[in-house]
This record gives sequence, C-alpha cells and structure tokens, in this order.
Amino acid sequence: MSSSVQSADTDARVSCVLDVHTEDTLDYLEAAVFSGRHFSYAIPYVSGQTIKKQLCLIQVIGYEHIDRGTWGSLYACIANSGGKATTAQRYLTLTNFVRVSDVCHQQLMENIPERSAEYLLRDLGVDFRTLPARTGQQVWRALKDLSGQRAELEELEVHTRRINLDPATERAETLAAEKDATGLSLEIAGFKRSDILRSWTPQTGRIGVSFLRGLPQYRTYEDSAIARDQHAFPGWELIGQHVTGIAEFSNDQNKRLTIINANRNDLEKALGVDLIYFHRGFEAFTFVQYKMMDRRTKDGQPYHNPRSRQDYKELQRMRRLWHGVRKSNLGDSEQDYRLGLCPIFFKLCRRIVLEPDEGGITSGAYVPLDQWQKLVISPKTKGPHGGRRLGHFNLEGRYLTTTAFVELVQRGLVGTKTLDTQFVAGIVERLVAEDHSVIYAVEQLRGRATRRS
Repeated sequence: MSSSVQSADTDARVSCVLDVHTEDTLDYLEAAVFSGRHFSYAIPYVSGQTIKKQLCLIQVIGYEHIDRGTWGSLYACIANSGGKATTAQRYLTLTNFVRVSDVCHQQLMENIPERSAEYLLRDLGVDFRTLPARTGQQVWRALKDLSGQRAELEELEVHTRRINLDPATERAETLAAEKDATGLSLEIAGFKRSDILRSWTPQTGRIGVSFLRGLPQYRTYEDSAIARDQHAFPGWELIGQHVTGIAEFSNDQNKRLTIINANRNDLEKALGVDLIYFHRGFEAFTFVQYKMMDRRTKDGQPYHNPRSRQDYKELQRMRRLWHGVRKSNLGDSEQDYRLGLCPIFFKLCRRIVLEPDEGGITSGAYVPLDQWQKLVISPKTKGPHGGRRLGHFNLEGRYLTTTAFVELVQRGLVGTKTLDTQFVAGIVERLVAEDHSVIYAVEQLRGRATRRS
C-alpha cells in the first residue's frame, strides 16, 4: 500500500456535485479524462465562494444518457475555482479524474442515509451545488466502501490537503520562485496559467525537490516528449543528469510548452532561481534571474542590496554570459531583429511567499543587465551609509512590467538572435553547480522541426 493511501484522511468529504445532463458536456468531460487535461465548466458566481482543492462528485444523470448506457456513471475529481466566465458566472476547474466504473448513481443512493440522498437528488435541474459537510463525508465513505478503486480514491484525498510546511522555510522560498518562473513561462506561451498553477499539489503531502512534480502535467523522462526527440530540447544531453522535474503542456492551437527544472536533489535552499526561456519560432533565448527585495528603508520601502558577496559573484557570471552571447549573437535577418541587444534580465520583486492556491505571477520590475550595471553605480541608488539600494522607489518607473516583458518575449522583440545550444547547456550546468535552481522552458509548435542547432 502506498504512503498516500496509508495516510488517507478520515474526514475527507465531497464538497460539491456537478450533474452532467447533455451529450456535449459528457463528450468534453470524457475527452479531458482521456487526455489528462483539466475540464472547465461555468457555474453561477456566488460572492465569497471560493473552491480550493476540494473533492467533487460528477453524476451523469441526464435523460438522454439512458440509451447510451452511461446514465448513472460517476466520476470523482479535484475542483478549484477558476477565472471569470461571464458577469454572472465563474469557471470551475476540474482535474485528477477517477472514473468510478464499478459504482453507479443508484448504488450510491442506496448506501447513504436517506437525508444525504435527498441532497444528491435535490435540484437535479441545477448543474452545480455544494454539499453540507456531514453529507459530503457520508457520500465519500460510501463511495470508497463500494468501489474496488478505493486506493485511487484515497490518492485523491492527498490532493485536498494543504502543505504542512511553514511558507517561510528555505525550501518553500525556493519552491515559490520556481512556481513563479513556471507561471511566467505559461503566460509567455499563452496557456491558462492560473488554472494550471492552482492544480498543484505536494506529492504525498511533502514539498518535494521540484515544483513541477506537483502538477498534473508532470512527466517522468521515459514518458516525456524529450525521450522521443531530444533535439526538441536544446542541450538536453548535457543537462539531463541534473533534471528534477519535467512538465509538458499543449493546447488547441497546436502549441507545445515543455518545462524542466534542473537543480541538485539535496538542495535545501537555492542561492538563486533562474528562468531560461527558448522561443522556437524566433530561435530566441531569454534569461531571467530573480532578485528579492528582502530589506526595507526606515520608511518601509522594500529594496534589494546589489552589493552582497553573492550578488557580486552572480553579476560577474552574468557579465561573462553576456560577453559570450554578444560573440555569437550575429543573426541579421528580419526574423532576428530585436528592440535591444541584451537578452538577460533581472526580476526585482518582493520576497515570494509560497501560496499553493494562488494562480498569479508576482509583480516585479524587469531590468536588463546593461541597465542594471549602470544602476548599481548610479548616485540615485546610493544609501545613506554608502551602501546600495535597488527598489521601485528609485527606479523611477524605468523598467518593464510583467505585461510588457511577456509581450516582448511573445513577439520575439527581446532575446538572443542565434545561440549555440551547447553554450546554453553549459550555462545550466554552471548554475546548478553553483546551487541555483533553473527553470528551462521551450515553446514550439507540435511537430515543428528545429531550424538551427
């Protein structure tokens, strides 16, 4: 028996019920179950109602399902509140489906108290409803007792638990930055970032060695597209040994995003988190390093000290990277045009706190390396005692916001022109050796061949 089953939650309950009435809805649901993707369904907006990692029961009980032989089918899954659908509706995002193939609606009704059965039958014309806590517990217990898929159902319970870890601990701080870099990658590639990030669950209740391992889209190397085509992921042959997580995403626009996390397995806290984003369409690499504003001025303004020993080492490494990029950044076609030559950015932001149920990206100031080098010697960043302070209060608005940065990367207006993939792989190797956690993302169209190597 797995550790997650052994630690099953005796108070677990079904928090909400979704009734499937139409053939179209069932088709969409079954496609999501088969592909492993999430399923979004518009439900009425209720002020103050937030659904976070809750067990949901899906009942197929529309009359048109009788002839199809699917009437009474049951699914269990994880539900989360999604984004806005219309003024009066919000999306319900469903993931981690278990089709309970050996129990039907009628059997479940017969094995729960009469009052609880009334709740399952109440308002059958209404697609979605929540259940009282006691009723939800009785429904869930009966479902597990009746089904031969008890182990799979108890695995779902793990996904409903909150992380039993102080978000201020060192590993959680690194994980929070990995989550932000993953969200930034999803945003650039045009995926539904919020729903994906909210679906994250710590493996068997633990925080793990990579944020990616807690996503439904997590893949082992053997199951990933990289195993089938290593050319799709530049530099894999050098960095594969350092990989702690792989996640793959695809959408209806034939776009594919592959994200890997490379770090040391025994790393409790990374000395830095870096994002390397490769846009296959423009053959452009963009580099982002996170810098936390973890200090405050006397009047409470957050800032980052760029003069620490660690910052000095990292700045020297970034300068060497920039020197290497400039030597090979020689493309001169229209496709190679960039607004600026420097593809290396620092994301200056407040200390990121791990919030598993949030799907946003931490706001920050994106500053290119060539501007950063001028800022660290500028009189306006000098502190009262001779030190250096970098914060929003002295950047004077001269930086890229997340929205602006994302659009520039999407349009191929920032990033390298052409770069040897072995050079990039060497960068990842050095970062990992220096105790950094690297998020490396590759965006491309499915089936598209590599233009350059």
